[in-house]
Amino acid sequence: MVKDLSSLETAPLREPVEALARNIAEQVHRWSARHETLRCWLLLDPARSDAREEFAAIDSGAVESAVKVPLQYTRFPRRLWPVLVPVDLARNASATLFERAIQMAVEDMQPFRLARKNGIRIPAWAWTTQPGLEIARHIAAQSRQIRGADARFLRFFDPLVMDPLWSGLSADQRCALISPFAEWQYVGRNGEWCRRASDQSAPTPDLESTESRLRLSAEQWSICDAIDAMNVAIAEAGATRAIDVTTGRLAQLLRALGAAQARGLTGHDDLAGLCRMLLRIGLHFPDHSEMQPVWAAVARGESWEDAMGKLEANAWERVMAASAA
Repeated sequence: MVKDLSSLETAPLREPVEALARNIAEQVHRWSARHETLRCWLLLDPARSDAREEFAAIDSGAVESAVKVPLQYTRFPRRLWPVLVPVDLARNASATLFERAIQMAVEDMQPFRLARKNGIRIPAWAWTTQPGLEIARHIAAQSRQIRGADARFLRFFDPLVMDPLWSGLSADQRCALISPFAEWQYVGRNGEWCRRASDQSAPTPDLESTESRLRLSAEQWSICDAIDAMNVAIAEAGATRAIDVTTGRLAQLLRALGAAQARGLTGHDDLAGLCRMLLRIGLHFPDHSEMQPVWAAVARGESWEDAMGKLEANAWERVMAASAA
C-alpha cells in the first residue's frame, strides 16, 4: 500500500520565489530531523550545466560523489543522463547546496521558465537507506517501459509528469515506482512541496533488475500521451497569460483530452492543438452539437486542424457564444 501525502503539501505559489523556496527548505529540514536514518539524494538534470557548476562551487565533494542514472537504452548521450547527488543536511556546505536546489526547483516552475522549455534542473529529491548505485538502477529501470513491441522512455521523475500520472496508478504500480524510497519529494507546478511515500513494510524490489514492475496499461499510455500534449500547451499559453493549473483544473483538462482520444484524436500535435483551444475557449466546447462534423472528420482519420476546417463560420460562432455564456 502507498500513502498519498498530498494533503501535506504547501500552499500554491503566491509568494516571491526566494521566500517560497525558503519555506519549503525549512519544512524539509524539520521533516529530515525526524528521519535521521535516511539519506537524501538530489536528482539533477545535467542538460542544464549551470546547476552542476553552481553545485560544484558550493560543495565539490557532493558533486564528485554523484551517481549517474544509467539510461543506456535511450538515445541520450551519457553526459545527459540524470545524476543523483548525495546530500547531508548536517553539513553546512551540503545544506547550502540543498537550499539552492530547492530554489532552482521553484524557479523552474515559473510559467515563463516553463515556456522556454529549458527543463527542470532539480526534478526531485528522494530519501532512502539504499545505496546510490542501486537506486540509480531502479530509476533507470522504471523509466524503461514497454508499449506494444517497443521500448519507451517514461520520464516519470519529471514533476510535470509525476503529478498527473500518480493519480492514475494503482497501489501496486505506485509501489513498483517508488518502493525503494521512504519518500519521493519534489516541487509541484504551483510551487507546492509534494511528497509521495511507499509502504516501507512492502517487499523491496530487486534493485539490480533492469526490468520494471510498473507495466502501464493501454489506457494509462493514452493518459501519458495526453499529459505530454497538455504540458506543451500549458507551457506555450503560460508565456503570455496566467493559466489555471490547479490540480482540479489539470484533471479536467485530462478528462477532456481523454474524451477526444476516445473519439479518435490520438496524435501528439492534434491533442496539443485541442488543449490550446480548451485553455483559451473552455472545457465544454468539444461537446457542442455544432462540433459533430469535426468529430466525424476525426473519426475518419483527419487531423484536428483539417477537421476544424470543416466547421462553417456561423457554426463556430455559435460554439464560441455558448462557451462564453
